[in-house]
Amino acid sequence: LRVFEIARTVESSIELFRLSGTQCRIETSLDRLALAQGSAGDLSRVVVELLSNAERATNHSNREAQIKIELITDSERATLSIHDSGNGFGLDEFKRCTLGDFGLGPVQETEEFHLGLGLIMCLRLVTDLSGEISVLPVPSDLGGAVMRLSLPVVKLAGQS
Repeated sequence: LRVFEIARTVESSIELFRLSGTQCRIETSLDRLALAQGSAGDLSRVVVELLSNAERATNHSNREAQIKIELITDSERATLSIHDSGNGFGLDEFKRCTLGDFGLGPVQETEEFHLGLGLIMCLRLVTDLSGEISVLPVPSDLGGAVMRLSLPVVKLAGQS
Protein backbone atom coordinates (compact mmCIF):
# COMPACT_ATOMS: atom_id res chain seq x y z
CA LEU A 1 0.00 0.00 0.00
CA ARG A 2 1.59 3.26 -1.18
CA VAL A 3 0.37 6.24 0.84
CA PHE A 4 1.45 9.86 1.01
CA GLU A 5 0.67 12.93 3.08
CA ILE A 6 -1.55 15.24 1.06
CA ALA A 7 -0.60 18.56 2.70
CA ARG A 8 3.12 17.87 2.36
CA THR A 9 2.66 16.99 -1.31
CA VAL A 10 0.68 20.20 -1.91
CA GLU A 11 3.38 22.26 -0.15
CA SER A 12 6.17 20.73 -2.22
CA SER A 13 4.10 21.29 -5.38
CA ILE A 14 3.71 24.97 -4.51
CA GLU A 15 7.48 25.24 -4.05
CA LEU A 16 8.02 23.55 -7.41
CA PHE A 17 5.59 25.97 -9.04
CA ARG A 18 7.38 28.96 -7.47
CA LEU A 19 10.56 27.85 -9.27
CA SER A 20 8.85 28.97 -12.49
CA GLY A 21 9.42 32.55 -11.33
CA THR A 22 5.77 33.32 -10.65
CA GLN A 23 4.90 36.79 -9.38
CA CYS A 24 1.52 35.56 -8.16
CA ARG A 25 0.81 35.84 -4.44
CA ILE A 26 -0.14 32.42 -3.03
CA GLU A 27 -2.02 32.05 0.25
CA THR A 28 -2.49 28.62 1.81
CA SER A 29 -4.66 27.04 4.47
CA LEU A 30 -3.84 23.33 4.74
CA ASP A 31 -5.26 20.75 7.13
CA ARG A 32 -2.57 18.31 8.23
CA LEU A 33 -2.09 14.58 8.49
CA ALA A 34 -4.47 13.40 5.78
CA LEU A 35 -3.10 10.45 3.83
CA ALA A 36 -4.06 9.34 0.34
CA GLN A 37 -3.29 6.16 -1.55
CA GLY A 38 -1.35 6.22 -4.81
CA SER A 39 1.44 8.30 -6.25
CA ALA A 40 2.32 11.62 -4.59
CA GLY A 41 3.93 12.56 -7.91
CA ASP A 42 0.57 12.33 -9.66
CA LEU A 43 -1.03 14.73 -7.19
CA SER A 44 1.97 17.04 -7.49
CA ARG A 45 1.62 17.17 -11.29
CA VAL A 46 -2.05 18.05 -10.92
CA VAL A 47 -1.41 20.80 -8.37
CA VAL A 48 1.36 22.37 -10.47
CA GLU A 49 -0.89 22.29 -13.56
CA LEU A 50 -3.81 23.87 -11.69
CA LEU A 51 -1.52 26.57 -10.25
CA SER A 52 -0.15 27.27 -13.72
CA ASN A 53 -3.67 27.60 -15.12
CA ALA A 54 -4.70 29.83 -12.21
CA GLU A 55 -1.70 32.09 -12.73
CA ARG A 56 -2.43 32.33 -16.44
CA ALA A 57 -6.01 33.33 -15.61
CA THR A 58 -4.84 36.09 -13.24
CA ASN A 59 -2.75 37.57 -16.05
CA HIS A 60 -5.97 38.26 -17.98
CA SER A 61 -7.71 40.24 -15.23
CA ASN A 62 -7.29 43.73 -13.80
CA ARG A 63 -7.06 42.37 -10.24
CA GLU A 64 -3.88 41.66 -8.30
CA ALA A 65 -2.49 38.23 -9.24
CA GLN A 66 -3.54 36.02 -6.31
CA ILE A 67 -4.13 32.34 -5.72
CA LYS A 68 -5.64 30.84 -2.58
CA ILE A 69 -5.24 27.14 -1.80
CA GLU A 70 -7.37 25.44 0.84
CA LEU A 71 -7.14 21.83 1.96
CA ILE A 72 -9.96 20.65 4.21
CA THR A 73 -10.11 17.08 5.48
CA ASP A 74 -12.57 14.97 7.35
CA SER A 75 -12.58 11.28 8.18
CA GLU A 76 -13.57 10.30 4.62
CA ARG A 77 -12.22 12.87 2.14
CA ALA A 78 -9.59 15.54 1.60
CA THR A 79 -10.83 18.46 -0.49
CA LEU A 80 -8.35 20.79 -2.16
CA SER A 81 -9.69 24.08 -3.59
CA ILE A 82 -7.62 26.43 -5.74
CA HIS A 83 -9.08 29.93 -6.10
CA ASP A 84 -7.71 32.54 -8.49
CA SER A 85 -8.21 36.26 -9.08
CA GLY A 86 -8.73 35.88 -12.82
CA ASN A 87 -11.93 36.71 -14.66
CA GLY A 88 -13.55 33.35 -13.96
CA PHE A 89 -15.80 31.67 -16.49
CA GLY A 90 -18.86 33.09 -18.20
CA LEU A 91 -21.87 30.79 -18.30
CA ASP A 92 -21.13 29.62 -21.86
CA GLU A 93 -17.46 29.07 -21.04
CA PHE A 94 -18.37 27.22 -17.85
CA LYS A 95 -20.64 24.85 -19.73
CA ARG A 96 -17.88 24.08 -22.22
CA CYS A 97 -15.10 23.64 -19.65
CA THR A 98 -16.96 21.52 -17.11
CA LEU A 99 -14.62 18.61 -16.61
CA GLY A 100 -17.30 16.00 -17.18
CA ASP A 101 -17.50 17.20 -20.80
CA PHE A 102 -13.75 17.30 -21.44
CA GLY A 103 -12.66 15.24 -24.37
CA LEU A 104 -16.12 15.19 -25.95
CA GLY A 105 -15.72 18.33 -28.07
CA PRO A 106 -13.03 19.34 -30.52
CA VAL A 107 -9.66 20.24 -29.03
CA GLN A 108 -10.08 23.78 -30.40
CA GLU A 109 -12.92 24.43 -27.95
CA THR A 110 -10.73 23.78 -24.90
CA GLU A 111 -7.74 25.66 -26.35
CA GLU A 112 -9.97 28.64 -27.07
CA PHE A 113 -10.19 29.23 -23.32
CA HIS A 114 -6.51 28.41 -22.65
CA LEU A 115 -7.41 25.16 -20.93
CA GLY A 116 -5.38 23.01 -23.29
CA LEU A 117 -4.98 19.32 -22.66
CA GLY A 118 -3.53 19.82 -19.17
CA LEU A 119 -6.88 19.51 -17.44
CA ILE A 120 -7.67 16.31 -19.28
CA MET A 121 -4.46 14.83 -17.89
CA CYS A 122 -5.37 16.19 -14.44
CA LEU A 123 -8.71 14.42 -14.69
CA ARG A 124 -6.98 11.14 -15.52
CA LEU A 125 -4.41 11.47 -12.73
CA VAL A 126 -7.02 12.38 -10.11
CA THR A 127 -9.21 9.49 -11.27
CA ASP A 128 -6.20 7.17 -10.84
CA LEU A 129 -6.02 8.43 -7.24
CA SER A 130 -9.73 7.48 -6.84
CA GLY A 131 -10.60 11.17 -6.62
CA GLU A 132 -12.75 13.71 -8.39
CA ILE A 133 -11.97 17.11 -9.93
CA SER A 134 -14.38 19.87 -10.88
CA VAL A 135 -14.78 23.53 -11.72
CA LEU A 136 -17.18 25.19 -9.29
CA PRO A 137 -20.07 27.06 -10.93
CA VAL A 138 -19.62 30.06 -8.61
CA PRO A 139 -16.81 32.62 -8.65
CA SER A 140 -14.03 32.58 -6.10
CA ASP A 141 -14.03 35.21 -3.36
CA LEU A 142 -10.92 36.45 -5.22
CA GLY A 143 -13.13 37.03 -8.28
CA GLY A 144 -11.98 34.20 -10.54
CA ALA A 145 -12.54 30.48 -10.87
CA VAL A 146 -12.40 27.73 -8.26
CA MET A 147 -10.96 24.33 -9.14
CA ARG A 148 -11.73 21.62 -6.60
CA LEU A 149 -10.37 18.15 -6.22
CA SER A 150 -11.37 15.57 -3.69
CA LEU A 151 -9.45 12.45 -2.65
CA PRO A 152 -10.46 9.62 -0.34
CA VAL A 153 -8.54 9.62 2.94
CA VAL A 154 -6.63 6.47 3.87
CA LYS A 155 -6.41 5.25 7.45
CA LEU A 156 -3.46 3.13 8.46
CA ALA A 157 -3.83 0.25 10.89
CA GLY A 158 -4.12 1.64 14.41
CA GLN A 159 -5.42 5.07 13.31
CA SER A 160 -8.77 6.21 14.62
